[in-house]
Amino acid sequence: MPTPNLALPYIATSQAQKEVTHNEALTSLDGAITAPLTVNSGSLPTITAADWRTHAALIVTGSGGVITVPAIPKTMVIVGQHTGSVTVSMSGGGTSAAFPAGESGLVYCTGSGVVRIS
Repeated sequence: MPTPNLALPYIATSQAQKEVTHNEALTSLDGAITAPLTVNSGSLPTITAADWRTHAALIVTGSGGVITVPAIPKTMVIVGQHTGSVTVSMSGGGTSAAFPAGESGLVYCTGSGVVRIS
């Protein structure tokens, strides 16, 4: 069973090669707090749960549209490189956050909607 937020692997008591699991967890954690994911807003992307958990920022390109994120509580940096308006919404509905062309900011997915923090 992984951790609830980042889905990092736990080390089992009787597990052989504990360092492998530990290293996998460190790599995932490193990505979750530093790695950006580039998405084309014009293709109306849906961010997977794995990508949502393992990236710290969304670099948004394209002509604008809706980016759908999973209902997993997390803060995400939105880096605006898009030429049209972009809305970040959560799968399953709830509140959403709008970003005019080229605007960057910070969003928080509460698990019941997306809230723009800045």
